[in-house]
Amino acid sequence: SGTGSTSGSSTTLTLDADRELFGIQPWAFHLGNLIWHVVNVLLVFVIIERVGDVSTAVFLAAVFAVHPLLTEAVSYVSARSDLVSTTGVLLALWAASAGSLAGAVMGVVFAVLAKETAIVAWGLVPLWAYWTRRPFPVHLIPRPLPVFNCPEHGRYRLPDRSETSCCSLAEKAVLNIRGMVR
Repeated sequence: SGTGSTSGSSTTLTLDADRELFGIQPWAFHLGNLIWHVVNVLLVFVIIERVGDVSTAVFLAAVFAVHPLLTEAVSYVSARSDLVSTTGVLLALWAASAGSLAGAVMGVVFAVLAKETAIVAWGLVPLWAYWTRRPFPVHLIPRPLPVFNCPEHGRYRLPDRSETSCCSLAEKAVLNIRGMVR
């Protein structure tokens, strides 16, 4: 029920829903932004947990939740488009890792309708789908960057989704940093 020229965008629809539910109350719009942020944090957890393990997913979701770069998007009502487009991209990544092409396309369309810069998701989603279905090509990482060494398996690689006994990415990073310091 928006009256502006962008009334079809997904961001405008979310702001219209806030207005219809709570009226013109500033706290309601801020609460809406907070809810969108919590949804994004949960999506980050679900996506990382699908391709990694629970401890890594908790750690990365917690970092995503409190990272200062996200302060403006959560605090300013006018930055709702960042939150909504992030939700669309994360939904597209989640759908792509589940093998749902239709879900990935819908997520990207939802994201692009929120903010035009989400158009990069058209390239990101196929790469994510490819990466989550195959072992990580460690040989493509330039040597100055850290490569995770799994002490349990004794070789440089990231775990497959089916392997639950492999160390977490955080443990690998700590072991790798320790190895670089010596």
